[in-house]
Amino acid sequence: MAEKYSAFETGPDIAKQFNTTPTAVYAALKRLDVGRRPPYNGFLADCDHHFFDVIDNELKAHFLSATRRFPRRRRSSATDG
Repeated sequence: MAEKYSAFETGPDIAKQFNTTPTAVYAALKRLDVGRRPPYNGFLADCDHHFFDVIDNELKAHFLSATRRFPRRRRSSATDG
């Protein structure tokens, strides 16, 4: 069980193989002193929340224009001073 988990099989997948529950798998792994992986499914990079603060290349500009996740400029009208 520890080998399967170390090979990045998930707790629920291991539970199905052993005809048990994920909770039982995690309890067994804890008894075997196997640390539990973070809940973000093995994704190792942290999210850079400031990645789009500066639009410094064409790819970022294209992505933002495609998703429309940028502040829209207010159009000036004839009544604006």
